[in-house]
Amino acid sequence: MRYLATIAAVFMVFGYWAQMPVSVFDCSVIDPTASQAEIDVNDDYYKQCILFTDQENYVFDQDDYKVVTALHEISIKENFHAGPFNSGGQMHLIINPNRSDFDVAVMNYTELNNVIRYEKFELGIVLPEAIQIKIDNFVADAQGEKINPYMDWEIRVYAEFISPSGPGAPVDGFYNKEFNSYMVNPLPVPNNGFQYTDSEYTNVGGYIEVVDLYSFRLRFAPPENGIWECKVHIVTPLENYESAPFNFNVVQGDNLGYLSAGKRFFKLGSQTFFPVGPNAIWPETYKEFDLEFTDKNKSEATGLNALEEGYRPIPVAPRVYDTYKNEAIGKMIDNGANMIRTIMYPTSTEIEWEELGNYTSRLSMAQEMDEILEYVESRNAYLLWDLQIHYSFQNNYNAYSRRWTWNVDNNGVFFCYKDLLGNVEAVEFLKSAQAKAYYKQRLRYILARWGYSTNIGMFEIMSEISNIGAPQADNADFYKTDDNYKIYRDWQWEMGKYIRSHYNGNVHMLTCNFAGDKAVKDDLFTATNSPFDVMGSNIYDFNEPSNSEFWINTVSKNHLNAYGNNSYTNVTTDSLELHIIGSFGDTIYSPVQQVAHKPMIYAEVGIPEVESKCRDNQIETNRIIWQAAFSGLAGTFGYDAYWRLNAYQNYGKLKQFISGIDFEGEGWHPGASEKSGLSWAYENNYAKKMIGNHGKADLAYLRSGDGKYAIGVLTNLTYNVYSAKSCFDQILDIKTNSVLTDLDSLWNPLPNTIENVNTYGNGGEDLKLKGMNGGNYIIDYFLPSNLSVPFTSTEDYGPNVKIELNNFGGSEDTYIVLFKARRSNVSWIPAISDSLTQNVGGQLVKSLSTREELENSKLIAYPIPSSEIVKLETPIEGLTVIVSSLDGRTMETFSINGVEHHLNVSNYEVGTYILSFYNGNGFFGELRIVKI
Repeated sequence: MRYLATIAAVFMVFGYWAQMPVSVFDCSVIDPTASQAEIDVNDDYYKQCILFTDQENYVFDQDDYKVVTALHEISIKENFHAGPFNSGGQMHLIINPNRSDFDVAVMNYTELNNVIRYEKFELGIVLPEAIQIKIDNFVADAQGEKINPYMDWEIRVYAEFISPSGPGAPVDGFYNKEFNSYMVNPLPVPNNGFQYTDSEYTNVGGYIEVVDLYSFRLRFAPPENGIWECKVHIVTPLENYESAPFNFNVVQGDNLGYLSAGKRFFKLGSQTFFPVGPNAIWPETYKEFDLEFTDKNKSEATGLNALEEGYRPIPVAPRVYDTYKNEAIGKMIDNGANMIRTIMYPTSTEIEWEELGNYTSRLSMAQEMDEILEYVESRNAYLLWDLQIHYSFQNNYNAYSRRWTWNVDNNGVFFCYKDLLGNVEAVEFLKSAQAKAYYKQRLRYILARWGYSTNIGMFEIMSEISNIGAPQADNADFYKTDDNYKIYRDWQWEMGKYIRSHYNGNVHMLTCNFAGDKAVKDDLFTATNSPFDVMGSNIYDFNEPSNSEFWINTVSKNHLNAYGNNSYTNVTTDSLELHIIGSFGDTIYSPVQQVAHKPMIYAEVGIPEVESKCRDNQIETNRIIWQAAFSGLAGTFGYDAYWRLNAYQNYGKLKQFISGIDFEGEGWHPGASEKSGLSWAYENNYAKKMIGNHGKADLAYLRSGDGKYAIGVLTNLTYNVYSAKSCFDQILDIKTNSVLTDLDSLWNPLPNTIENVNTYGNGGEDLKLKGMNGGNYIIDYFLPSNLSVPFTSTEDYGPNVKIELNNFGGSEDTYIVLFKARRSNVSWIPAISDSLTQNVGGQLVKSLSTREELENSKLIAYPIPSSEIVKLETPIEGLTVIVSSLDGRTMETFSINGVEHHLNVSNYEVGTYILSFYNGNGFFGELRIVKI
């Protein structure tokens, strides 16, 4: 929350706690009723407070031996009975108010009867006074005994959780401070008129600490319904403390849990989850999201460029986080993005920089990261969370001259790991046992504070690790030289194992990240082995845009196969034993893992502006979003797309177009490959029919495992003439034109031509879908502007199915065409059965489930996707409509009688919904809508 500087202090006193914490040991927080069955199961029964209700007839006698203990009170009502006992039977009713060494509060519930499954359950711990004083001394750098609250060898606060099915792994707590932030309003004009000095910038906003009794927090997302028990421990080298146990009840919500990795794609529950979204690198000031603040941070008086905070020696102002959430991430999600990549960066979200093992000065940044994550949670989206920017371990000139690097000090302070290691190359960080010990504590803090969240889709261990040790920017020569790759492999495996050894790390997918290709010698590729679920790289097309050649050769021919090479399926990794100390029914990683096929992502993808001006970046950004989706990669995250707001609209359209397709379960694979079991074998003769004869059009598509379906994109390469062949020659010609000599002009959209292209026939591109089944196929073609109704359809016979469009792409709105191909005897719209008839009320009723039949029935829904109102139109009277979610929940039921009906979806969760239509004869047809 941002406050004006003049009223910030008021909020320190009034209204800080929107919801006051309540002790977990209060009698009011949980139903005290105890049943005899509960006590019989637990001979040593404990609860905060206990009520023997008069609604149950308790009978304890004979040789029953029971110990019943409450922290505060035991209430005995009518009909309670204990005895008579024989010599072996006893009942002890005990109240023990001194059982707990310290208090524990629940921070985000007012009671403990309805803790929601998979949602954050946050506890606040009141430390014993002697411990708190030592921590305060450390944090304030005061005289006296000290305890560093961030290092588990000095203090560890953790909780034991016991679910209804048994005990699980302990969950670590983390040290915390609370802050109110403020921004001066209105923003002052810089003294020089165009740019704040560092001092001016610091004074426009900041943070004021708020007194907080609960200096340690603990966050957990319980994955199982029912009554849980928890006990909190505080451990130091000299003293151990423990709380009394307490109970809480977990109930079902609508959270489906953590994303998981399939063999080639991701899953949410039992269904494929396909991530759609760009990079939102890290909070920083950009004109696209905050023009007012950018105008006061220009690097030049001319106003041509903004001074991004990465070039300053100070962190970002609080305002920057707001625009990052609401303007950047918010706009992405508004337009349909469901996963966004963010990177921990020293100016905004990094927790350790100035002091080794001391995060105190950066706890306000941690609070801002809390709010970013909570915002993403509230929007039902996911983060691909990169845990470390590689710039920190590169020299300044290898990190685009940004300041927060290995060899540059900020106001006299170097990166703490350089201080630790001295005047050495940064690659020594990867080998130092002492550096790794401290770095693991940083990881532990991250997992403890944020690892609870099901909206973290996956953790990425470091961005572009292969750039460390490089002689220049974007260069992996050192990593690829001799056996140097082992340095990077061993560090990533060690850190990955450490993450896996913590419950809040073990529940998430984990990936690693390289700049470009892996080292040739790294045959037993780092990412294909434990502890990683996902293979990853940042891959750019540094040449003239090669379009499908990039997706075919780089992706399908090389990475999807070479990174999961089947020849290593019998190789084991004994050195990677994982000591998981328990779980709550989530994935357990075996001590020895074999190399297996895994999903692969490009965490960054694009055509860098700094390398090539052979295109209009907006055109190619749009093209990449669509082509990447049908490449066989499990996800791609455009880098330039962050600043291309016009590209965002593609995310919702893409989600709509692929909705309902189970890529993982149905064995979908790239068009340039043949599927055999889990293997995707590259087929050159398939690939050749994806690139046009004359380089004017291309295909990217996925084929279903049974060969009955294909889905993909057809693009006209003549739009953006500068992506055509001999691109560089044309640019050289442009450079000689005096009108276009300014470099910035070359980066702006240049005149483009669009040629009408014939995709098949005499003189055409001869594009085909190869490897399909035999039989007749129907190919429906869609424009991104209308994905509900095809603008045309063609037919052909398999296994080589022609893509046949005449005069393709005569305008800028038609250079991208989507298509769906299917065997003519099956439907794209999933019906209750694969047959065109089904049993309704004991009789076979024709199902209007094919596209042609639905069009003829005049069932129309628009706009799709929508955030508020979907209009339903049909001339047919007397239809009942049932709206249901993909997981089977009925949202609402209503009738439609031949007139327009407005379906309000504003309160629906983001996702796909099925509209099932029924008339007097039973099932009539189905449509799908998408809520964004």
